[in-house]
Amino acid sequence: MKNIVKEDFLVRPYLQIIFRVMENLFDDVMQMTDEELDEDRCNWIRRYGDRDNDENKLDTDYQTLAIHIEQMKRNEGIQYDTEDNSV
Repeated sequence: MKNIVKEDFLVRPYLQIIFRVMENLFDDVMQMTDEELDEDRCNWIRRYGDRDNDENKLDTDYQTLAIHIEQMKRNEGIQYDTEDNSV
């Protein structure tokens, strides 16, 4: 770990991602209700997102990571839909 910390160029991209995810958590996701978080985010993106034309792909990805983290905090795991629509 000591060598990685010395190599700032290795750590900086990870920290930038983490800070953007934390920003999404504090600005939006932490205020979401349990009902709003009670869905499979990846499945939602597949159904309703437009990944080919989405100008905000990275913003969507940061939001998805923030939602997954909040789901883990509140529900002790990430929400996934199952075949029979139960979780």
